[in-house]
Amino acid sequence: MKRLLLSTLFLLFAVAAFAQKGAVSGTVLDADTGESVAGAVLEVAPVGTPDQKQYFTSGYKGAVAIPSLPYGEYRLTVSFLGYNNYETTFRVAAGKQNIGRIELKPGVQIETVVRRPRRCAPRRRAIR
Repeated sequence: MKRLLLSTLFLLFAVAAFAQKGAVSGTVLDADTGESVAGAVLEVAPVGTPDQKQYFTSGYKGAVAIPSLPYGEYRLTVSFLGYNNYETTFRVAAGKQNIGRIELKPGVQIETVVRRPRRCAPRRRAIR
């Protein structure tokens, strides 16, 4: 009987420990056009311990899926080439948390400059 009671308690504590994590989802979009931004880098760090950063990337159609974050408050920084960084905080307090639309504003524009060499006249040889 004692063994059954201890096994049941152990099982309940194990289930409770696993239940303390939540999945986070959202979408990364261009603020001007509304188009999705695939490949954006998401940096997630607990507010209390900012040195424990985790990195994720947005997927197809800008989808964000962070499968398992312990309950608590987090700081989110989203970055992508050609856009200003987006920063916010969010709290994980349920099994599934949707952080909604993350809209990146276009920032620094990168231009490519092609420089073509000047044509040189053919060398003439001096006659002696």
